[in-house]
Order: sequence, then C-alpha cells, then structure tokens
Amino acid sequence: MVKIEEAFIKQLSGEPLKIGLDFIAFMQENGFQFKGKGAKWDESSTNWKLRFKGKIYATILIDQNSHNFGVFCEFDKSFHADNNLRDAILAKVTSCPQEICIHNNHMCKTSITDYEILGTKYDRVCHSPLQFVQPSAKDIDALQKIMLLHKAARLECVKK
Repeated sequence: MVKIEEAFIKQLSGEPLKIGLDFIAFMQENGFQFKGKGAKWDESSTNWKLRFKGKIYATILIDQNSHNFGVFCEFDKSFHADNNLRDAILAKVTSCPQEICIHNNHMCKTSITDYEILGTKYDRVCHSPLQFVQPSAKDIDALQKIMLLHKAARLECVKK
C-alpha cells in the first residue's frame, strides 16, 4: 500500500515537502489516516483524504505543476476559536464562484449558500470552504488545530 509520504517525497521538494511531511506526521500521531482511493493508487497520485474514525475531514491535493500541495476542509459551526485561530480560519474561507468556475461558465452544484463561520456570514462558499493552498507553517498550525477540533467532536459523537 502506497503511503502519502511517498507521494509527497516523489512530487514535492524544499519547504513544501518539509511542511507537508511535518503535517502528515502530526496528523498520524493524533490518529488520523491518509487514504487514496482506487486500486491503482501509487506515489504519483495527487488526491488524498484525511480521515479520523472512518469520517473524511479534508482532501489533500498535490499540485504537480507548482510542486506544492493544498488542504481543503470544512469547519463545524459549533466550534469555537480564539482570536488568532479565528483570524487564520477566516483568511482561508473561499467564496464562490471561484475563478475556475467563472471561466467554465458554471456554478458548482455543491457550493454552500448562506454560510456562517465564526460569526461571519457569506453569500456563497466553496463546498470545501477552508482552503489552505501552498500552506505556510502558520497555516499548517491553524489547520492542525482545526483537525484536533474535528477529532474531539468525533470522539464525543462516538461516545454517544
């Protein structure tokens, strides 16, 4: 079975590789799994799912052209954040339509309307409203905190 680390090592280098491998290690230490899909998954695969206890919380895409990666996820409306995390989260909310949707002359059927996150309202956001594209170490810190909030909520849900 191919591991996401192999895909990162094959397709990334420099700072994106270091940041990515640190992120992967942190997530695995906290019980998260990275899964590809399909029988022909190999180190050239660019789409990975970040899961905890069977539930998908994020998609990791490796951009072969820029030799970087992005993490695309949701944020539960019940979560609370201190001011630093709040600012980091709101900076990553992606409104729709995105440039690619505009150029393709369509509106994504999975975008979300009337979305509110941490008291801020949006008319329409992407179906993955938080997008960490070419994440910095600071972005990864915020993303890890978000994933730990998802983990705590999932553990609470499993207890019930």
